[in-house]
Amino acid sequence: MGKKKSSKDKPPPGPALLEWIAAGVGGVVALAMFGLLAAEAFSPAEYKAPILRVEPLAILPEGNSFIAEINVRNLSAQAAASVEIEGSIAGRPETSHVTLAYVPGGSERRAALVFAHDPRRGGLSLRVTGFEHP
Repeated sequence: MGKKKSSKDKPPPGPALLEWIAAGVGGVVALAMFGLLAAEAFSPAEYKAPILRVEPLAILPEGNSFIAEINVRNLSAQAAASVEIEGSIAGRPETSHVTLAYVPGGSERRAALVFAHDPRRGGLSLRVTGFEHP
C-alpha cells in the first residue's frame, strides 16, 4: 500500500514578494555604503586647517588680579589640540597664556587669562599662537 500525501509532506512555500523587496533594498543600501567608503578611501585627502577665533567675554577683578574670560570658537570642521592662546595689554609688557586641550570642529570652548593690571584700561589683545593636529 502507498503512503498518502499529507500537508506535512509539502515543501514550504517560497519567499514572499515583500521579503524579496526588503532584500533588494538592503542590497542596494549596502552597495551604496561600500561605494561611498571606497570613494572616500581612494580620493586624495585635502587638508584644511582649523579656523580659530578668540573673543573676550568679560573682565573681572579678583583680589590683586584681573581675570579675562574668553571664548574660543572653531569655525571649521577640523579639530585642534593643545590650542595656545596669548593675551596682552596694549602699552604694557604683560602677557598671559592659556592652553586648551582640545577644540573639536564646529565647537566653542571657554577659558580665562589672568593679568596683574586691568586689561580694560589698556586694551586687551587676543590671539592664537599655535595648535596641534590631533
